[in-house]
Amino acid sequence: YRFSGRVSISGTLDYEEDQQYNLLIMANDNEHNATTSVQLNIIDVNDNAPVFSQQSYLATVAEMTPPNSPIIQVNATDKDSGPNAAVTYTLLPMDGFYIDEASGTIYTDKTLTYSKGQPITHLVVTATDGGRPAQTSVTAIQLQVVDVNNNAPVFGNSIYRVTLPENERKGHILISLSATDEDDAFENKKIDYSIVSGNENGLFEVSPSTGEVMLVGSLDRETAPSYSLNIMAKDRGTPSLSSTCQVVVSVDDINDNSPVFSQKYYQTTVPEDLSEGT
Repeated sequence: YRFSGRVSISGTLDYEEDQQYNLLIMANDNEHNATTSVQLNIIDVNDNAPVFSQQSYLATVAEMTPPNSPIIQVNATDKDSGPNAAVTYTLLPMDGFYIDEASGTIYTDKTLTYSKGQPITHLVVTATDGGRPAQTSVTAIQLQVVDVNNNAPVFGNSIYRVTLPENERKGHILISLSATDEDDAFENKKIDYSIVSGNENGLFEVSPSTGEVMLVGSLDRETAPSYSLNIMAKDRGTPSLSSTCQVVVSVDDINDNSPVFSQKYYQTTVPEDLSEGT
């Protein structure tokens, strides 16, 4: 004030814009002047809440991720200074996760498993500054648990038995095999079938997509009365997983051979007095 010498504020102070003002004060009695300087230091108050770098976050994590694995780091800053700008993080309680209150890094606290019914988990993080009273802000994290290939295909049985007549026609379907895979992702549960052993003569084929086992050659029980085919079901995951089953094919005999004498003709001699029935 001009006549009292009192210095007052004529506008709004903002520590974040100016932390100090240097004022030059002059006193005047119409004949003499005197000057002095006043250094005005602005003290920060907690007038800013923390602000997250993103309004929301999206993260993915593979199932079977072990405990204490980092998932994502959130970050919030506060325009205030000193303790008013010190940010700590808290996670709304959620089974399977915890947060480092200083860094904002979220970790798993158990091995994660994929759930087809709930592949996405929603996490809520609060950032709190060190002011008194404290100010807070909140962000949301959408966490998607991704299916990994941790299940091998499984056949319904380990051994299948089939009986065929030896004159069975080519193209006949012996059996339709089916394996199931409990994974959910397309590549992880898509199954291809193949014969891995027991088909050295190439008499059988299996459809890679359907698992149908077909006869493509001619059978001869007198040559081979049975076959033991090892058939693999393999998924397309990375790395792929597989299992095998055994198909035992028994060949039934049919009357496809005429009797054959051991000699084309026989010769012998008999006495004329040989008795009947000899």
